[in-house]
Amino acid sequence: MADTKGMFDFAIDRGGTFTDVFARLADGRERVLKLLSRDPQNYKDAPTEGIRRLDINTVAAGGGSRLFFSPFKFAGI
Repeated sequence: MADTKGMFDFAIDRGGTFTDVFARLADGRERVLKLLSRDPQNYKDAPTEGIRRLDINTVAAGGGSRLFFSPFKFAGI
């Protein structure tokens, strides 16, 4: 397994009932969320809501570039 110390990782697994959101922060802390995949009274989209709750604003894309998340799209700069 590759050494990911000091790196930021996140993954989203959307299923029929639940959406799981995992993030390993650069300082080693881990955050895990389990959201209903459909909960229209509380949010429009479970993956987007998970990212909002984790307070992920930017993700380094390497090579000096930056990757920004905006609902429903990623935009490289």
